[in-house]
Parts: sequence; structure tokens; C-alpha cells
Amino acid sequence: MFNADRLQIFEVKRDSALTYGIDPETLSVGNDGVVRYVLVARSSSGALNALYQGIRCETAEVKTYGRWDNRDSWNTDSKEEWQALSFSGFTRPAMMLARAGICEGRTVTGDARRILRTLKNGRPHSGQ
Repeated sequence: MFNADRLQIFEVKRDSALTYGIDPETLSVGNDGVVRYVLVARSSSGALNALYQGIRCETAEVKTYGRWDNRDSWNTDSKEEWQALSFSGFTRPAMMLARAGICEGRTVTGDARRILRTLKNGRPHSGQ
């Protein structure tokens, strides 16, 4: 489950009609190197979409494990494939999340606590 009231917000696109965030309590780093989380996109009217996703930094890919049905369960598709992260299209939110704090190049930033800290505070600036 997730809580849309405690989202860690991140920017996907300037002047977007949607606000994007992840529920920090759902973020985990698996032994398989995949960072899993619930992503929530909320419109200004309050409507929301939630996706349970995983990012694999090593291959720069994202997979959607389930979509929230806005009632009480997840709709899953066993045929869902890993998709390349991109700055355009439906993988853009995951790409921006990966760049904001989940991945450092092709490696995971660290454990869940470190990833959340990086998402909240931004990456340290080198050379300063």
C-alpha cells in the first residue's frame, strides 16, 4: 500500500499539469539491484495515478509491476517488459527519478535512506 499524503516530490517537467512523487515508505533496494517504489502522479484537481515500479540502474531500464485501480488493489500484467529509460514518453518520470537520486550512472546511489536523502537534498556539488 502507499500513502499519497507523504510523497517525496520530484520534478519531471517544468510547468507540468501533474505533480510527481514517490511514497518514501515504499522505496526499497533489492538484492537483485532493482530499486522499487510507488510513483504517484497527481493532477491539480486531485485525480491520481499510482504505479508500482522498479528501476534497474545497471541497464537504465524501468518496469511497471502494477497500476493502482483507485479503489483497493493493484492491476498487474505478467507480460510487462523492462523499458529503456528516456527523456520522452511514458518512461520520463522514471528517468527523472533515476537522475534525481536513485542512480549514479549505472550503479544504485546506495540504500533506501541514502536515496531518499539525495532526492530530498539534491546531489552534492563536486569541486565545492
